Amino acid sequence: MAQSISMNRFKHNLKIAMKARGITQADLASVLNVKPPAISRMLNTREGITIERAEKLATAVGMTLSELFSENNQDRALTAR
Repeated sequence: MAQSISMNRFKHNLKIAMKARGITQADLASVLNVKPPAISRMLNTREGITIERAEKLATAVGMTLSELFSENNQDRALTAR
């Protein structure tokens, strides 16, 4: 259960960071060398994300894994950069 909650937090925080920085799913797809629908599935379903992909996604939005998994981040903190 905790793993699912953490992944949901990661996805939520990633979406906020993407929006704040003007990063599209196509941009992330390019970083991961996958097609945009794969990013959509990662962000909008229960599909898991490997640690390697999570690290690349965090780097792409200019954040650390710790920041994206944090439950203590307020949405404002994610958009500050």
